[in-house]
Amino acid sequence: MSPIAQLEKAARAAWCSDGSPEEKQAKLREIHGTVERYLVKYDAGRKRVENDPWAVRTYDRLRGYLVHLAADVQDLSLQCERSTPAAIKKAA
Repeated sequence: MSPIAQLEKAARAAWCSDGSPEEKQAKLREIHGTVERYLVKYDAGRKRVENDPWAVRTYDRLRGYLVHLAADVQDLSLQCERSTPAAIKKAA
């Protein structure tokens, strides 16, 4: 399984888990950090394929997917944060 698929699977498992909102939020933030670190490493490797237009397009498409995955995981983490008992009391 590719690293990207593993990250997506981990995010889905964290979101669908039976844990408390705080536990889900912590796990999703951890996964978001992992995706961000993976993006940094991914960007560093782009120079190897600069002369191949097909590889550049593929690289850019995968990078875009990673950016969207990171944003989705961060949004889910924020939703968990808003559903914690402390946040609900504060909003009331």
